Parts: sequence; structure tokens; C-alpha cells
Amino acid sequence: MLKKLCCVLHVVAASHVRVCDAIEQADFADLEDCLQEKCAKEVSADYIVTRNLEDFKNSQIKAISPREFVEMVKNCG
Repeated sequence: MLKKLCCVLHVVAASHVRVCDAIEQADFADLEDCLQEKCAKEVSADYIVTRNLEDFKNSQIKAISPREFVEMVKNCG
């Protein structure tokens, strides 16, 4: 399953610059959520897939649930 996910997902590294930038941001209550958004923005991600949509209400990248993601992938062909 993980191998299949890697066909449609792109893994992004959290660089020193991204971590420092995320620490300085006040838009997120959680550092890890902020860091995910920073990484997603850098690669022009379409979505952030998360079980906690509320934590990404201030995100510039749309957050979707895992269920929504699975449905999107199913409908891709």
C-alpha cells in the first residue's frame, strides 16, 4: 500500500530553513502542522491530507480528509 501511495504522493524534506520559518509563524497552534503547510507550499501541493481539518483552517493549502483523498484517487481512473 505504501508503495502505491508513493506513486501519487510526493515526500518532502523538512529543511532547516523550513523549520525555522515554521517556528516564527503564529497562524498555527501546532508547529508540526505549520511545518507541513510550509513544505506543501514549497512544492505547490494541491492538498494537505489530514484527519484534523480544523488545525489547517488558516492554511493556504486546502486540507482534505483521508476519506476525501481516497475518493479522489478512486475517481482518477
